[in-house]
Amino acid sequence: MKTFMMREFQWITVICDRIQFYHGVNIQVQEHNVMEDMKYYIQQLLQPFTNVKEYTMPAVKDYCETESEAKLLDATGKKRFYTIIARLLYLAKCARSADILTATSFLCARVKSPNKRDQLKLLRVIGYLAATKDYEYTIKPNKSLRVQAYIDAACAAHVDSKSHSGVTVFIAGVLVYSASTKQTSVTKSPTKSELVALTDFMGSVELFDEFFLSWSVRNWEHQLFIKTASQ
Repeated sequence: MKTFMMREFQWITVICDRIQFYHGVNIQVQEHNVMEDMKYYIQQLLQPFTNVKEYTMPAVKDYCETESEAKLLDATGKKRFYTIIARLLYLAKCARSADILTATSFLCARVKSPNKRDQLKLLRVIGYLAATKDYEYTIKPNKSLRVQAYIDAACAAHVDSKSHSGVTVFIAGVLVYSASTKQTSVTKSPTKSELVALTDFMGSVELFDEFFLSWSVRNWEHQLFIKTASQ
């Protein structure tokens, strides 16, 4: 890998320690797997909050619902809301995509005009992180050479009747990518909303498949597996 990177970029810095700390992510290289966590980052994120109520789930069933009559946050509250959401989004993309990404993606859509109910949803995510701050992500690939993608959609989940899409991509059994986004069009059925999700994410899945093939040093036979809920 070092030879490849040197050939592509001419100059790089290589650190070979088994324990790395990079932009809030703690990485421990072990004999058969890699451990990843963001405990210190979460600790700093929770520091401004006192007497946080802990939750076992980051969101409730109606997390996409909004109340137009709810009181808007003032300028200070809005700025604080925006700052915390930005930190949560980084956390979700780096190490906690499997649990807080969907709730965080909805809150990202509320940063322009957050209200008191949005603030309560944010505090629920914070409470969930307080309860799970010691979680670690284990990266342990299997012998399978399969690129697996799971794509799903929640039909008419938002107040404007637009659906919500989600995707997770695994390579050799390891989660390498996930996304959770609001669809830009209104669909008439769950099947159509899943079709929109499939077309939106298909390009990303194919890129991971091509990336996997570009790093293969042998003529390995591999499989690209895409699963949707309607299958």
